[in-house]
Amino acid sequence: MVLLWLGLGAIIGVLSMPPDGGMIGFLAGALAGMIVLPAVGALFGLLGGRWWEALVGAACGLASGFAIAFFSGSSRLASSVSLYLLLGTCAGATLPQLCRLQLWLARQVLAQRQSFHARVSRSSAASQEGAVNP
Repeated sequence: MVLLWLGLGAIIGVLSMPPDGGMIGFLAGALAGMIVLPAVGALFGLLGGRWWEALVGAACGLASGFAIAFFSGSSRLASSVSLYLLLGTCAGATLPQLCRLQLWLARQVLAQRQSFHARVSRSSAASQEGAVNP
């Protein structure tokens, strides 16, 4: 996960550099992204994020960034794309994990509910065995 975010840091850093920065701005942007974003990747990795889900989110963010920048007529295509690339990667690293957590909680609730209904039906059947019919 850290290596994915290291590569994305280089891409996002290059895309968010000033347009008149030259080669120094190009390298400084890449280095800045590579310094900051691996820590975010490590955090998402520790929280249980998976690298391929983050990569899919990055691809979706990249596509949506290009589409939004193109259709809005933005003059700064690179900065818009870098923002949506970052947001897509964050969403890809976190949203599937949240969905898995919610599904696990729902399964736990259903299992508890079924065991409760089984206990109630056993206790009602046991109480009816000893009942005397008038």
